[in-house]
Amino acid sequence: MKREKTIEGTLESLLYISGDEGLEAEQAARALGIETKTAREHLISLKEAWAQREGGLQITQAENTFFFATVPEAAEAIEQFSEQQNRQTLSQAALETLAIIAYNQPALRADIDQVRGVKSDRALQTLLSKGLVKEFERTQKPGRPMSFVTSTRFLEYFGLETLEELPPLEDTEQPEQADLFFRELYQDEE
Repeated sequence: MKREKTIEGTLESLLYISGDEGLEAEQAARALGIETKTAREHLISLKEAWAQREGGLQITQAENTFFFATVPEAAEAIEQFSEQQNRQTLSQAALETLAIIAYNQPALRADIDQVRGVKSDRALQTLLSKGLVKEFERTQKPGRPMSFVTSTRFLEYFGLETLEELPPLEDTEQPEQADLFFRELYQDEE
């Protein structure tokens, strides 16, 4: 009995770390040093046990791959939470980076860094994860760096229909004006 609990506990851990990729019975068998049939039986048993507990997570199965997933009853709350997370305040660095991209698109990371005077990797990653900017194309410059542009989500987020609605800048080398514009728009939505 202890051996089965250990196997199923380890399978839970493997399911957890497998994330969106899921866990195939064959993978579980190799990791545990057991037969695939045995691993599959334990995964099915674990799936049934999670269904009985009536919690917020479940184990789902697609052919021979098992996944942790949220229960359908939690969908509305998860959607609300996700929207709140996406609307969290943007950092000063992210606002500066966004302004530079919006007014100079397509923009290269090196150009963004030069205007800001510091590296923008983290701010750019935040903007990409929030869907406010997107990769545009690889340039012909040495190293073929990726250029970035604002997304449709950017327009929606700031209540703009087109980029032409961005206020004109007196000096495009001064992103602070655009930064203030974005901050004002963002605070108006809160």
